[in-house]
Amino acid sequence: MLLRIAREVCLAKYRNFPLSPFDVNTYEEFFYYPKIISGGWYYLHSNTKREFSNILKMEFTKLIRACKFESLIFFGDKTTPWVTKLSAKRTDYVSIIKAIEYFEINQLGKKFNGGVQVGITDLPEFIKHFYSIVRSDASFHGFYFSDENQKLLGSIHYSGEVLFQTLDLEFNSQFEKYLRSTQFKFDKK
Repeated sequence: MLLRIAREVCLAKYRNFPLSPFDVNTYEEFFYYPKIISGGWYYLHSNTKREFSNILKMEFTKLIRACKFESLIFFGDKTTPWVTKLSAKRTDYVSIIKAIEYFEINQLGKKFNGGVQVGITDLPEFIKHFYSIVRSDASFHGFYFSDENQKLLGSIHYSGEVLFQTLDLEFNSQFEKYLRSTQFKFDKK
């Protein structure tokens, strides 16, 4: 299940998402980031790009299931739409074309800039398409994910590394165990 959440509703309901709005009057960008208990960048090993995309979607979903989350909310820190102008014009990369089609079928087109709640059963397919755009469109960045109770906050980098940050002290003590049940490795760089 993919459920669109209007930007204003997402801002009011899920207050721990990072934000970086731009004030056109003063030409300043402001940045808000919630208080983090713990976190870091994690990576997965793969021999090929195609293999990596499959490993990412499966291991990511495995971790979210281990955390016992039924869904995740994805939300951008700016008012960037889910389908950027750059991505919409791309005809040279099959995975981007398929990702755009997937987003548009799910009504996440060129004008929608709100949040998206993704059910656990739809998470692997969503992550596949989401990552295709993240790694191929430099203007598609600053999108974060969190669970409904806002215990976990994260982001997927174009390199494939995933930022996992805990926002809840009790959840933090369990999260390390959940991570060990997957192939994610801490990036010590």
